[in-house]
Amino acid sequence: MAVVLLKQGFGVKDAYVLPCSSATEQRGILDTITREIDARDVPRAYLAQAIGLALAEGLEAGITPVPGLVDVVRTCGFDALRPIPALVAAMLALADPEGRVAGLSAQMRGRLINASEGWEDDYPMLASWYEDSDQTISALESARSAAGLTRAMWSVLELRRSHWARIIARNALLLRAAAIDDAETFVAVAAAMEAGRDLKKIPVMQFVCDLSIEVWLGRREGFDRDFDPEFDPELPPLAPRLPAPRMLRDAPAEKKGELAKMLRPAGLSEPWLDGFLTGGCTAPLFVSPPDWLGPLLHLLGDTLKTDARMQRFVELAMLRYDAALPKLRAQDAPLIPADAPLVPIWADGYLTAWESTKPNWPAKALGPQGKAMRKVLVQATEGKIERTAFIATLPAWLRHRFAEQKM
Repeated sequence: MAVVLLKQGFGVKDAYVLPCSSATEQRGILDTITREIDARDVPRAYLAQAIGLALAEGLEAGITPVPGLVDVVRTCGFDALRPIPALVAAMLALADPEGRVAGLSAQMRGRLINASEGWEDDYPMLASWYEDSDQTISALESARSAAGLTRAMWSVLELRRSHWARIIARNALLLRAAAIDDAETFVAVAAAMEAGRDLKKIPVMQFVCDLSIEVWLGRREGFDRDFDPEFDPELPPLAPRLPAPRMLRDAPAEKKGELAKMLRPAGLSEPWLDGFLTGGCTAPLFVSPPDWLGPLLHLLGDTLKTDARMQRFVELAMLRYDAALPKLRAQDAPLIPADAPLVPIWADGYLTAWESTKPNWPAKALGPQGKAMRKVLVQATEGKIERTAFIATLPAWLRHRFAEQKM
């Protein structure tokens, strides 16, 4: 057995060959290892790529490869092993050699990026995705409010953009080698970070930000979690506040153009929101309003600059949500836009809700028809609409999904 330990920032940390007296002993060792970690089967070519990237990373840090690597190379037959530039672009070229993700539309790439919100549920390794460097500690200790903590953490993460892009690109390469479908979401996120996308608009980086703050708070002895408002009057919490139910019931009616005006700075529109809300209403497993409001508020980002504006947006979104429910119960109410140019926008909103609430869309509950409808919706976002079939089949499927929804 060949054992190689790769460590971010260090390259090849350790390497050695472990002789086994029999195949039974070898299988026993493997069973012991895989009981402790989340293991993946990968082809031999990936092993050479991973070690090559680590070699380059170690050389970049001025670290000499460990002697045992020679034995591993000989045992595995990696005679052509060479350092591979440990750059995000190089890793993405290996993870997506056909350039499929780069060739997608901006909307499709956006959906892949938003899907990173579900990584925490699918990949336990994210429990270790936080910053705890001296730089992080110094930045957080200087904060005097909840808002200050968040600002400080985002500043640190911006300086560490390349580091996190590398981590995500390296995982994209691993998932592709292991034939895991989520590889494309990792490719899309790493590419977006490399291209300079606002980190606040990348759900997994919001997770890293929040977790880093939580870890720091948990480790800080005697830390007073009740901030003094006098230090900073701007005190939004780490997660968006939602109005109380009573306030939503008493919310003023929507004024003409009010919601459209609030959506416009984020590049969104009312047809898109209608599609998003329909998606939330027709998931196989019930999506509670806080579960779809969170991703929606994340997409709007900093466009809602005050608590009052955020609260009003939530009120308007809930009013639209409440109006969508009776339409799904009725047999003749229109569910998709009548104007053909608006259908791709609506479909993009629907698929964004699907990706943002992925745990509520188990494959077993969807069945073949659900997969077929997903394909139709994806094609619709690209303007490839068989309008007769789309209008004839999609509304019936939506109403069926709504009627069959489980709590």
